[in-house]
Amino acid sequence: MLNKKISIAIASLSAFIVLSAASLQQVPQQGAPGQAPQGAPGPQGPPPAPQKYTNLKVLSKKISNQELRKLMGNYNASLGVNCGYCHVAKPTPTNPNARDYASDAKPEKEMARHMIKMTEKINKKYFANGNGGAAIVAIDCYTCHGGKKEPINVAPAPARPPGAPAGPGAPAAPGTAPAAPSAPARG
Repeated sequence: MLNKKISIAIASLSAFIVLSAASLQQVPQQGAPGQAPQGAPGPQGPPPAPQKYTNLKVLSKKISNQELRKLMGNYNASLGVNCGYCHVAKPTPTNPNARDYASDAKPEKEMARHMIKMTEKINKKYFANGNGGAAIVAIDCYTCHGGKKEPINVAPAPARPPGAPAGPGAPAAPGTAPAAPSAPARG
């Protein structure tokens, strides 16, 4: 039961990150011929101030556009989803695929937040390095999801060779007598 909850949380977290990253992708705008692209250093001055994101509850409010897009792309790939998995559609006349990234209307987004916190906690507790205890990334969404929305919950049972004795409470192998109960130990 706990594994299933963890798997669902990881899946939601991955989807949230992937969707957020995909939605933040922007096409660079070209200036007039002979001018540097918008945002590039050049005669028109320094690049514009970093974009301010709203409703970031788990991710750093200082995250750059490039870092956020990379993170969301990782979530998308880790869960095999797109932005619409966590983010509400908000089409406009000029962009039918627009999303309301600040909205918390989809439960998958909140689950993604829980999964992000969970993976950060696991990495910090079990995979902290010796440099001041800073966590290294040892697990991420892909660890459990492997590119699927739902994480793999159960390891496959090991195969039992034909004729091998069964475990406690299991039926005996075909063609063999059931094992006799063992006598209690005397001490």
